[in-house]
Amino acid sequence: MRYVLSIVLSLCAFSAYAQTADTYTRHLRQQKAGAGTVTVTQDAEIEALVNNEATKKKEEKPPLAGAKQEKPAHRQTPERRLGMTGSRQRYKAKGYRIQIFTGGNSRTDRQAARRMEQKCKKAFPELSAYVHFVSPRWICRVGDFRTREDANKYLHLIRKAKISNEARVVSCTVLLAY
Repeated sequence: MRYVLSIVLSLCAFSAYAQTADTYTRHLRQQKAGAGTVTVTQDAEIEALVNNEATKKKEEKPPLAGAKQEKPAHRQTPERRLGMTGSRQRYKAKGYRIQIFTGGNSRTDRQAARRMEQKCKKAFPELSAYVHFVSPRWICRVGDFRTREDANKYLHLIRKAKISNEARVVSCTVLLAY
């Protein structure tokens, strides 16, 4: 009997605490003697997320007939995430790029890779350029080629233009147009 009574009292105490308990951010904002003050400034959606409360979706009005809806410029659309910007839609596939710079892991090597990228873009604006850090070195690669033959054609042009002495074709994942 004592066991049942202790459980009932525990449940009553817990339910009374649950009814008076505040959310996490309200608990932080409470002023206590001898303690500092916490100021939390945030959006209502973040407040609901932090406090594990359900958010109420805003009711949207239906668009007017013939009205153009614009997407915000800062939002990352699925098309941009997949590399499908502009009029060309692109997909990832195995292909080839031309590696025109290989450096070390210093800041000067990173800057040299960026300079090589700009130099190649100036001479061949139709080629995409990519600067990556592949541990332990900075590399600069250009182009998105489906076949090694296509890459070799540009490799000869890059060597002829004397953009890079170390230019070579490498196999990697590339973005190809549909």
